[in-house]
Amino acid sequence: MWKAKTMSKRTFIICTPTYNLSISKICNSEIRIENVTFISGKKIPYVRKHLGFKDRISVMNAWNQKNIGKKLIEDNVTYAIIKWRRLPDDSIQKPMRLIQEAIWILASSQFSASNRGIVDYFGLPEHGVRYMHKYFLYDLSGKKSRQSFSVASPIKTFELNGEWKRLMRHHLFPEVLRIINRDVSVDGKWRKSIRKAAILSGQSILSTDLPQAFMYNMIAMETLLTQRGDKFPDAIVERLNALFSWLFERRPRYWEQIITRLYKLRCSMVHDGETGDIKTEDLLNADILVENLLANLGLATRIIQSKSSLIELSKKVAAKRYLGISYKPPFRARFSQPASLKSKVERVREKMSWP
Repeated sequence: MWKAKTMSKRTFIICTPTYNLSISKICNSEIRIENVTFISGKKIPYVRKHLGFKDRISVMNAWNQKNIGKKLIEDNVTYAIIKWRRLPDDSIQKPMRLIQEAIWILASSQFSASNRGIVDYFGLPEHGVRYMHKYFLYDLSGKKSRQSFSVASPIKTFELNGEWKRLMRHHLFPEVLRIINRDVSVDGKWRKSIRKAAILSGQSILSTDLPQAFMYNMIAMETLLTQRGDKFPDAIVERLNALFSWLFERRPRYWEQIITRLYKLRCSMVHDGETGDIKTEDLLNADILVENLLANLGLATRIIQSKSSLIELSKKVAAKRYLGISYKPPFRARFSQPASLKSKVERVREKMSWP
């Protein structure tokens, strides 16, 4: 009896250019985010076997040059590479999605209120085209008119170089990446939550739309701090208080009022489609909270290994505060923000044309 031939999965390498991204030798010319490796085209021939290429890159380039008129791997391009088990006819949508998520995670290395408005945009082919968003303001009374230019797509390359490496010493990205890459042991669901929050922060910093950037931040915060049945914004205040209790003691109402406002704006956007009340200052305040939240959760993996352990910690802190018992933080928390938030707000407004 005739039997249909079954097809078995084979391992493929998916390799795609990552536009406007440069990785210098001081950063080893490559960076790994989960199963995705971002690597300089110049380095690929020297590590091709490690990456999984069986043929020499020179041979592959020669074949491509002859048949397509272009090299397969170019020295001056950065590539994203992932191995994937698939049937020959399977869609590559899932691995390409993983590459895009790795790009957002890498973009989170630019995430901070201090950096908002001066971001270097990079990514898949849509970032290979340069354009500028601009407007011309003409005064009908005959007084002076002006033009304004806002960067809406990459104008310069995002470089992983010595300066970037130096900035990472005090940034959320290295600690978060250690969790995502499984270099630190935490609960599996907690790792996924931190991964989602890192993706959302990358999407936020790359967004040129104020409400969208704001909403990415709020989702990131809720992903890390909340569970079903929570009372809002009380639960967020309580859990941030557990991490930054010394801040709340110094300015007991300041951050609570900010968090309450942010959550009201979030609810107005989700339930009523209202976005007009969201201001640049609100986005920067949300940046500050998400940045410090991710940074400290990355530092506190010995104490906080799951969302339940974070919630338990927040309950203990709340109980001690209620009883008037002095509280000693279980780890050394850090909190960073722009030296002058007001001047930063003005610069971002001018750069991004936001209210």
